[in-house]
Amino acid sequence: MQRTRVAANFHGAPTGDIMPFLIVWLCGAVLVGILAAKRHRSVLGWVLFSLILSPLFGALFVLALGEAPPLALDKPAEDPLAPMTRIGKPQVEGPTSSGETRLKGFSR
Repeated sequence: MQRTRVAANFHGAPTGDIMPFLIVWLCGAVLVGILAAKRHRSVLGWVLFSLILSPLFGALFVLALGEAPPLALDKPAEDPLAPMTRIGKPQVEGPTSSGETRLKGFSR
């Protein structure tokens, strides 16, 4: 009976079994990115974090951080002239003897 030889790297570890591990690692990092997107966090940053450290650590950190606070850019910009335009309608005193209309608080 002839023995089959498994391909090995320089350290003697088998090389054919690494591909499924890398696929699972990459899929886990993508899932962490999806999880981060649902919590309004940086997808690319969390995918890279998960690829470098571990998808498990990435998922735990994203879950522990929770949802990101809203950015100031998400709020509608307030009109800087709004306090000046909220004065309202001018109050009119009525016609004077000369037929002019005067605003309350103003006199000539």
